Order: sequence, then C-alpha cells, then structure tokens
Amino acid sequence: FEEINDELIYKKDFDIDTIKYAILSKLNPKYLGLSPEVIILEL
Repeated sequence: FEEINDELIYKKDFDIDTIKYAILSKLNPKYLGLSPEVIILEL
C-alpha cells in the first residue's frame, strides 16, 4: 500500500502467485505438505 493525502491506497492489480508466496513464506514449513494449496476467498 501507499499513503496519499493521509489516505491508504492499496494495490489491487496483483498476481495470485505473489499472494500465495507471501502467505507461504510466513507459515512454518513443518506444517506444509509437498504441494500446499492456499485458497484466498474474497468477501
């Protein structure tokens, strides 16, 4: 995100692999199988 005029602007045009990598990099590897599946739900 970036801040413009005291307002937070979030990036909306990103690749799902970028998000998956960011999430997986935060998880403990011992809890992951060979090919972890991450599902991101949009509310």
